[in-house]
Amino acid sequence: MSGFFPEANERPMLFVPLGDGAIAPFGLAPRMRAYRVAAMMGLEAASEEALREDGARPVMIQHAGHAVSPGWIDYMRLRPGTLLCHEGVAVLAHASRPAERIEAQRLIGGEGGEPSVLTLVHAEDVDLEAIDQRHRPFIARLDADADCTAIERALYGAATPRVSDAISLTLLRPIGFALTRAAARAGLTANRVTGIAALFALLAFAAFWQGWFGAGLVAALLFALADTIDGKLAKITGTSNLWGRRLDAALDLLHPPLWYIGWMRGLERGERFLEPVYALLLLATIVAAYAAIRGSEILFARAHGFALHLWKPFDSRFHLIAARRNINILLLAVSAILFRPEWGIQWVAFWSLVTAMVLGTRLAAAKSAALRGDPVTSWLLPVADESDEGA
Repeated sequence: MSGFFPEANERPMLFVPLGDGAIAPFGLAPRMRAYRVAAMMGLEAASEEALREDGARPVMIQHAGHAVSPGWIDYMRLRPGTLLCHEGVAVLAHASRPAERIEAQRLIGGEGGEPSVLTLVHAEDVDLEAIDQRHRPFIARLDADADCTAIERALYGAATPRVSDAISLTLLRPIGFALTRAAARAGLTANRVTGIAALFALLAFAAFWQGWFGAGLVAALLFALADTIDGKLAKITGTSNLWGRRLDAALDLLHPPLWYIGWMRGLERGERFLEPVYALLLLATIVAAYAAIRGSEILFARAHGFALHLWKPFDSRFHLIAARRNINILLLAVSAILFRPEWGIQWVAFWSLVTAMVLGTRLAAAKSAALRGDPVTSWLLPVADESDEGA
């Protein structure tokens, strides 16, 4: 028989949910959510029959009567032959051998007993900060008497970065939860919300270009909310694909400099315009500083495998006020409220330059530490446990 068949270890891990939950957080059936999240993470969703077939492939088996955040799946993917229990109930298993499949199916299927082939791990004993630096992992039973709203809030929290800017953590978070829940229950996908966000980004640019700063700021706020919602929907409901992620990444990269260009053009149309040469220098400073900020973050992540703002406590605290989109929009909004929009663009230029200098200095400090042989690791990670060294 002709054709190419990849080796078992080159094929994606299988994912099989067992059982079901009694409630549906965010209006999504537990088994469907489990399938979608697993597929989004690169696992191949399969039915229970797959446990009796294709025995050479590793499989992740989940108790669908539990809401599980993606961080736990990543944690278990790195630990073959392991069974994860939460509050005494088997929830996740990474089975790499037929005997492990049989035992995982028995234990997660509800027959009870102690594992003899699989290594037992209790979720309560795992340091959550060791699983995911950016998000807090979460597991909850989906029993009939469970508090659905509390579970939805916890899942939303698990999809929210632990370190972000001050506006996202204060103003956008409560509004974002309500809108994310409404969008999920309405059946909106993350990709559709990303498309809506793109529309708001273009509207903000067009309004700034015309000098309609108030309308542009409203569109910018709506974009920020949509940008918050699409990421949460993707993690919570698994409704995202490669096209949507690429569009979201392109929006994140391109919209800030376009907005600042539009704001400067809008100033030229009004009475608060800046001297042309000075305006061009300001715009060049903003764009160059933006490129330097992005470049520092990318270079650090490639060199050390995690985000720069997760390195030291100072970096996380500075990230609260660093010259990213939300903070810069706040500066522009204050200037518009004061009826001095020309001040806002100057504030953005100044703070962008300061941020670029700080992040460039931190990048150099990390490089220096690496050359000295000092470990460059996130302060959010605990000291390595020797029991995990072989995992």
